[in-house]
Order: sequence, then C-alpha cells, then structure tokens
Amino acid sequence: MTVRLTASLLSLAVGCALAAGPVLAAGATDPRQLARDAVIVDTHIDAPGELMDGWMDLGEAAPGRQFDYPRAREGGLDVAFMSIYTSASEDRAGTAHGIAHKQIDAVEAMVGRHPDRFAVLTSPRDIERLRAGGHVLLALGMENAAPIGDDLAQLQVFHDRGVRYITLAHSASNRLSDSSYDPHHQWNGLSHKGDIASESAAA
Repeated sequence: MTVRLTASLLSLAVGCALAAGPVLAAGATDPRQLARDAVIVDTHIDAPGELMDGWMDLGEAAPGRQFDYPRAREGGLDVAFMSIYTSASEDRAGTAHGIAHKQIDAVEAMVGRHPDRFAVLTSPRDIERLRAGGHVLLALGMENAAPIGDDLAQLQVFHDRGVRYITLAHSASNRLSDSSYDPHHQWNGLSHKGDIASESAAA
C-alpha cells in the first residue's frame, strides 16, 4: 500500500507556506497586502463537525461558526484543512467510520454549492491554479484514526476521498495507537496495525 499521508501533510502545509506564493515585496508593511501576497494555511478547522451538529452555509457569512468564506477571504486564508474528527465515544459505539464519511460528504456538498468560492485541494501542485479567481481551498485532515478501525484498507479509501493527513489518536487509545490523554496504554505506543499504518503513510 502506498498511501503518503504524513508526507503529504508536510509537503502540503510547509510547501504551501514557503514555496507556493509570490515573494513578498521588500519593505511591505500593509498587513492586508502581506496576507494577499503570502499563501496562508490553517491546518485545523472544525467546520465538518460543526456541520454535523447543524447545517449552515459556510459559503456565506456564518455568525457563531469559526469559519466561513467571507471571513476567510478577508483574512487572506488560502488553504483550510477541514478536520475530520471523531470522538472516543463514537469509536466505542462503532459509528466513527460512518461519521467520518458524512463529514467528508458535508465538505463536498459545500464545494458543490459554491464551486466559485471553494475547491478541494489534494496536492500542493494545484494551489496556484485552484486559488485563482478567489477560491478558498479545502484540504482534508483526519483527527483520530478511529474510522480506520482494524481495516487498514480504509487508509486507501480515505486517501481516495481526499484525506491527506491522519493523527492516529485523540483523547483515548484506539486500535492503532495509545493516546497521551489515556492512562491505560494498552500498546505502549503503536499497535502492530498502527506500525503498519505508519509505515504505509511514510512509504
């Protein structure tokens, strides 16, 4: 399996910030101009989970939400990593896999509703092309690998859906990894399948 999740995060987030945009003009002092000239990346936005709690059109002003298109454009945000987060309780209930797919569905629906404002980003090579015309680019990162479960083939499934990084655990240990928050370290780090998942991501 050749799923480059961790490597993709590094190349996308660091590459975006350092290599993709035009060089800032020497002596530039206007912060709004600096924001327009740079490629700004936010690597964690909880919008997908918020959409599960209650739909709101993030292509328009969305008071009370941490992200929407007008504020992203005003602040110069170019790339927004949508956090595909599932909780420990959802993992225990066996619902994490389905919830993760529903969150990705919500992001895709937002892009489908506003193709002139949002675009899904899966490679740093596409940044300049996709951000033309005022698009805010939505990349996907998975917080907590609970949706993978025991089936490592799901790494490829979620990669095919656009996920470009996965943090293995969150507030509790799961079938791939212990969590630093969880006093019960059943694996003393990574499980056997967690080792395989990490090797696959770094391959």
